[in-house]
Amino acid sequence: ERYLMARMVESPAAIKVIAEDYGISGEDFMNPSYGRIFDTALDCVNSGKEVSSAVLLTELEDEKDRFTATVLFDSDPDDMVPGKNRDTFLLDCVSDFNKKKLEREKQKLLDEYKNTEDPERKKELLAEVNELNKLINAGCEKVKR
Repeated sequence: ERYLMARMVESPAAIKVIAEDYGISGEDFMNPSYGRIFDTALDCVNSGKEVSSAVLLTELEDEKDRFTATVLFDSDPDDMVPGKNRDTFLLDCVSDFNKKKLEREKQKLLDEYKNTEDPERKKELLAEVNELNKLINAGCEKVKR
């Protein structure tokens, strides 16, 4: 997550690509500060604002988020992935995000399955879980390579 965030503040154009092409949103981040920073940066991009440290620090409401953003702007993504191709690593990050997103969807379906009485709905839920399992086991092939 930290690498992905550092790449995004380094290249604001990446924010929109990651959101639109790969379907990642702030809620997909395990670190809530990163999620809020991502959403704020995406809002800036979508409204035509510059994504700079000054703008983000002004837009972010939470002090912890502002501190986290400051650390990100001071980070060099190249230092986070020594010896590895940056683009490959970025695609791996996006793939991990998508896999975690699918796993959360699957868990919601399983929770609903446990709480439903309707046999037809249970069959539908199991079919949906099966489809998600295929995607998860396929390594989230939805990620562009």
